[in-house]
Amino acid sequence: MSENGERYTLLNMDEEEIEPVKLKHGHPRRLERWAIHAILWAAFASLVCSAVNIVFVALPFMTTGSSTNERFPNLEFVSPYIGLDSAIHHDSSPLPPIVNFPILLAQVDSAQPGAIALDTHRWNSSFGMVYPADRTFKVASGISTIAQFRAIDWGMELCTLNAVIPGTTDLIEFMNFTITPSQGNLDSVMVEIWRVSGPETTQPLDTRTLSWKTKPKRKHVVGYWSLKPGTKLESEVFFCASNSLHTFEFLCVGDGCHLQFQQDPNDSRIAFYVTQRQSKK
Repeated sequence: MSENGERYTLLNMDEEEIEPVKLKHGHPRRLERWAIHAILWAAFASLVCSAVNIVFVALPFMTTGSSTNERFPNLEFVSPYIGLDSAIHHDSSPLPPIVNFPILLAQVDSAQPGAIALDTHRWNSSFGMVYPADRTFKVASGISTIAQFRAIDWGMELCTLNAVIPGTTDLIEFMNFTITPSQGNLDSVMVEIWRVSGPETTQPLDTRTLSWKTKPKRKHVVGYWSLKPGTKLESEVFFCASNSLHTFEFLCVGDGCHLQFQQDPNDSRIAFYVTQRQSKK
């Protein structure tokens, strides 16, 4: 009873009577269904966008099956040293030479003109598959090695081609070293070196397409080097502009000749490499 004397009757709270009241108000259930539909449509739209992105990323590689260099053959290797010629006018202290290892070292075989020799040696370790950076240098009857170098740094544009083979006592440290003298030579292999492309070449060779049939044409002979344990040889100086490519072909002269070793880009004790010396002071 209230203060005014009015009487109130309590509602019966039995479940059978409350249930019809709940059914009259369907707004919560409609909102719940709308939220579920909105989430499903948002998930579907997200999956469609992801699928479209994957197609756009993968389609160029699926349709062409070629490398970046093949799909964009005319892209310039931009120099990071723009303007240094005009910015530096004073003499600088002499800089030590740079030992520059090849960016490509691969074999081609005249007996198999279309064969592509990919060097993919690897070994399994406790933390996964390891692909070492060393590459094979090999010259034999009919087998040549193509080596390509990119000149680096600024003002280091006087280059020479170098070959180093350690003495017999030191060769035990190096894997897979093999030397078989050419006929007529007692203890050395005669290696003929060709320049096969000049500084005008702007795109590196692709090892996935390099074979005897597709290798660059020979231009002129750099020299004939007699190689044996304990050898250190150096070519004449040539100009190597910053970022320019320089490619050479090595082949042995004479029947039965064979020279092979693993070249490590972190070890110049047994290697073919380019030495860059200061050209601007």
